[in-house]
Amino acid sequence: MRSFMHSFTHGGIQNAGRQVGQGNIITPNLSDEEVRHLMQKVGVFSWVILRELIDLTDSENLVRDYEQIGTSLNEWALAIARDSIG
Repeated sequence: MRSFMHSFTHGGIQNAGRQVGQGNIITPNLSDEEVRHLMQKVGVFSWVILRELIDLTDSENLVRDYEQIGTSLNEWALAIARDSIG
């Protein structure tokens, strides 16, 4: 996933190059597994960013909401992992 995420993060040509298929036609060729990994990482990154924003507000009420979101995110990510295995 490192090179895959590196391309998204830095706008490199790795991901774009992978999209060129037979006959030099641009085709969507990301695997379902790569899409799941990307969705999981976006969820985790968003959760971490949300924590930083909550920390800036200094609100204890938001911490409870954050923990609930984290529980839901964890259940969602585990469900994706189970689906990709089974």
